Amino acid sequence: GYDVYLCPEVATVLLNNGVLFPSTPESLFNFQTQILALQLALERSFTLIAGSTGRPSILIMDRGLLDGKSYVSDATWKQLMDATEASEPGLDKPRQHMTEEYMLKRYDIVVHLVTVADGAEQHYKWGETTDDSGNTVFRGESPD
Repeated sequence: GYDVYLCPEVATVLLNNGVLFPSTPESLFNFQTQILALQLALERSFTLIAGSTGRPSILIMDRGLLDGKSYVSDATWKQLMDATEASEPGLDKPRQHMTEEYMLKRYDIVVHLVTVADGAEQHYKWGETTDDSGNTVFRGESPD
């Protein structure tokens, strides 16, 4: 058997816990900077925890480091990567900034899922809404 770990989507964690979706370019940059840093920290933590058990493990990330690229311009994405340190803690190497190559090397497989809204837009809940468990949630992706 395998131990299975599920790393949550960082944006959903933030938005479902009081953080408001950014409304200015500056607040969007800050929001995406924090998402990138927190996603990296969560991935590292889950990896270290799974590795410490000595058992075979599968880590499933609900979104990855590259996800933020789809929400910003190419220029802003470059700024975000330059603002994020990718150096592994405790290594005697010069500090490195995030690159897409670094991000992609972190994953063994990437599964791209298509939204259930494709062809069923009338059934897709987005914006501030109630999920199937009755909880108030914010889903920022429209069915488009």
